Amino acid sequence: MKWTDSLGLAAKSLRRRPARALLTILAVALGTTLLVALGSVASTAGSRIVSKLSNGGPGTAIKVAASQADSDQAYTDDLRATGPKPITATTVQTLRRSPHIATVIPVMAARVLVVPPPFGSKASSVKAPVAFGDTLVGVDMRQANNLPITILAGRLPRTGSLTEVAVTETYLDHAAMPVASVIGTEVELAEPQAFQSQTGLQFRGRWLRARIVGVVSQQVGSGALLVPVEQTQRARAWTLAGCSATCGWWTSCWPESGRSRLASPAWAWRTPCWRPSGSAAERSAC
Repeated sequence: MKWTDSLGLAAKSLRRRPARALLTILAVALGTTLLVALGSVASTAGSRIVSKLSNGGPGTAIKVAASQADSDQAYTDDLRATGPKPITATTVQTLRRSPHIATVIPVMAARVLVVPPPFGSKASSVKAPVAFGDTLVGVDMRQANNLPITILAGRLPRTGSLTEVAVTETYLDHAAMPVASVIGTEVELAEPQAFQSQTGLQFRGRWLRARIVGVVSQQVGSGALLVPVEQTQRARAWTLAGCSATCGWWTSCWPESGRSRLASPAWAWRTPCWRPSGSAAERSAC
C-alpha cells in the first residue's frame, strides 16, 4: 500500500463520519494544550516557591526539638526523638556562626497558673472561670515578623514589657470570653517555685497581673500566652531559685514545653510540670 492509498482511506473516513473525526481532532488538540499548560503552571509555581524561600521568613523555618535524635531515623521519613538534650546558649551561638542560617531567635517557655477575671470579691459573687495551668511562650518581639505568629485582634506586647500579654483562642475557651471583650482585660499569673518545709516538699507562687493587648494564632510553642522573652526569663529564674535542683521535682517532672526553630529559628528551655497544690500524687501524675 502506498502512502497515497492511506490518504485516500483517511479522506473517505472523514467524509463518512465527519462528526467523530472532528471530535477526535479536538480531543487531541485539547489534550496537548492541557499538557503544555500544566507544565507551564508547575514551572511557574516552582519559581515562585524558590523566590519566596530566598526571601526568608516563617516559611523557611526549621524546627529543632530539645532532644536527642533517634539513630534509626536516618532510614525512615518519620523523625523521632529519644532522650532530652537541652539547647543552651552555646548551641545558639554555634548555630549563629553557620553561614547557612540567616537568623536564630531564642524562645523560652515557662509553666504558670492562669486565673482569668473576675478577681477578688467579684469572683465570689459570680460564676468565675476555673484557673488552669498553661505555658508562657516568650519570644523576642523585635523578631516576631520572622516567626509563625498571626495577629487576630489587637497587637503584640511591646518589646521588653513585663505587664503585657497576647493570648490564643485556647485562653478564650477557658475564660469564656469573645475576642471583642478580652482585649484590655487583665489576667493573673502565678509562677511556681518548690521549697522544702518541715512537712516536706511544698510549692508557692509568685503572682503578677498582666494586661491582654492582643489575640494571636501562633505555632512557636505549645502555650496559650505569648509574652516578651524577658517575662519568661524572670519566671524561669524564680523557679530555679527554689529547690528544684536538689529536691528532685524538676528532673522527675520534665515534659517538653517548647520547640526550636532555625533559620529563622527559635529554641526553648524545658520547664517542669507543675500543679498548684503540690501534692505528691499530682506531682507523680505529671
